[in-house]
Amino acid sequence: MMQLGRITARTRRFVHATDGGSENRAKLAHAISYLLVLFGVFDEVQWVRLPPGHSHDFVDRIFSAIEEWMQDPSHCGCATPFALRNYLMRRFMSERSKYAGTNVAIDILLATYDFDSWLHDAVNTSSFMIPQEKLPDGTTTRPEPLVWRYTMLGDGSVATHWKMSLAATSTEDRDEWGPWEDHITTTEDLLNGGTREMRVLRTKPAGEQYMVQIPSLLVNPGYDEYLDARFWSQSKVLSDVRKIHWPPGTPPGSAAVWETLCSWHEQNQRSNELGPLPVQWAEPHMVGCEMGTGFLEWHELWTTLLQFSPRAPPHGASAAAAAAAAHAAPSRCMPPLPSQPPPAAAAASATERQPPPRASEVNVVRSMAYTQEDALVAKLLTVGVTYVQDNWDMLGSPPPCSALCLF
Repeated sequence: MMQLGRITARTRRFVHATDGGSENRAKLAHAISYLLVLFGVFDEVQWVRLPPGHSHDFVDRIFSAIEEWMQDPSHCGCATPFALRNYLMRRFMSERSKYAGTNVAIDILLATYDFDSWLHDAVNTSSFMIPQEKLPDGTTTRPEPLVWRYTMLGDGSVATHWKMSLAATSTEDRDEWGPWEDHITTTEDLLNGGTREMRVLRTKPAGEQYMVQIPSLLVNPGYDEYLDARFWSQSKVLSDVRKIHWPPGTPPGSAAVWETLCSWHEQNQRSNELGPLPVQWAEPHMVGCEMGTGFLEWHELWTTLLQFSPRAPPHGASAAAAAAAAHAAPSRCMPPLPSQPPPAAAAASATERQPPPRASEVNVVRSMAYTQEDALVAKLLTVGVTYVQDNWDMLGSPPPCSALCLF
């Protein structure tokens, strides 16, 4: 979103929604949101986990459209992964397509950074245990919040708060955001007259503090390890691919493409042995068959994220030391913060391009557990973001704007 100009220096609040699976409520997902605030990428991050059983209008329509394109009687199939990618790109970008003019990118993901090892000693897992609540029947339950908020405190630390749903609001005896602290307050006794003491739950200002140490940006954790070749029967799979009898009409060079891919897999059994990305080949039959084109090296990733940060991240090294380390080992270290945004981000200013539709407008989320109150709060978030952006020049010095993203 930074590279497309959707997140700029004035974007200080980031609201994103994800599915509610276990991969989206793991400690790593919390830690990354926490670090985005700590390192100054945003002043506030709100993360909404969508309830189980929901659907996405936009995403589900895309899947339906792809299925329709693949079953088109005029389509003869795709002999290679790259042919499939090219075919889908042509259909997405066709003038007759409803997606024409939309930013579309299809890549083959080869590696992801090993954030698990990078954050292994940094997170206090026990702090994710939300206190149990007692039910009317005497049993207890441990609720799972669907909304998390990360905000910067005056002392430079990050407070993490949570609530059960978007629609959750403050009541007389409990504030909107947890975790809470017990307080005793005096309130008017409407039944008997006079006053009475009442136990209330007030938001704990410091929130949850589950980062026990801050990982260094100078440490490149490397890539997540690949599945063992025996786990997916690599030798048998590659052998079967090489035995394919290609029918008449198959585009020339398809067998050679698969042979090149098979050889590549045999030579790259481990992720930490990968060469520079993207992977490209010099052979004529592999022209246009790049893999990993959207991948950013570790120092590029953090330089992009931190380009608008008003404060230096606490990575434990001075800018001079970081620059020297980056010069000595650029693939393992983060260079100092750039004084100017990267060219791609500078060229993508909001005033130079027509902004695409907001994700919240086209990707409507539907769920039986998604109440009208939830929908109203989500709409108000979107309206607020749009109002600030549309009236930026007329407002003089308005509060920083927000970015809203749905995955």
